[in-house]
Amino acid sequence: MGDQDNIRIIQEGFGDFKRGDIATLLSKFAPDIEWVVSGPKEVPLSGTYNGHAKVSEFFKDLHDLTELTVFEPKHFVGQGDHVIVLGKTESRVRSTGKTYSTEWAMAFTLKNGKVTHYQQYSDTAAAAEAFAGSKAKSA
Repeated sequence: MGDQDNIRIIQEGFGDFKRGDIATLLSKFAPDIEWVVSGPKEVPLSGTYNGHAKVSEFFKDLHDLTELTVFEPKHFVGQGDHVIVLGKTESRVRSTGKTYSTEWAMAFTLKNGKVTHYQQYSDTAAAAEAFAGSKAKSA
């Protein structure tokens, strides 16, 4: 697949996520996807999730633990099997009421039109501070 095809798949995935259509989003992922969210243990969403079932749990936890008030993917860059997305998120941690904002980079690797690997890079210190005192489970 070409650069533009891979960018389109990722853009469609962001649309699925924004609509809350996680089943359609998961259909864009390889069954053995590796989903990596950087962050310290104080951020219960950080960790590595392998396979559809675990990634689905990540999205459920994301919804249960936070309220996304801003989610803006801004720039999509594709080269070969890799797509990098730059954007911004603002979130409120439900259990603490604290908010945080972060600009992020998300790196996707695709093979045969399916996402096989995901890595998120963001301000993990801001997230840890917002989760401080939370009773949320650790990933």
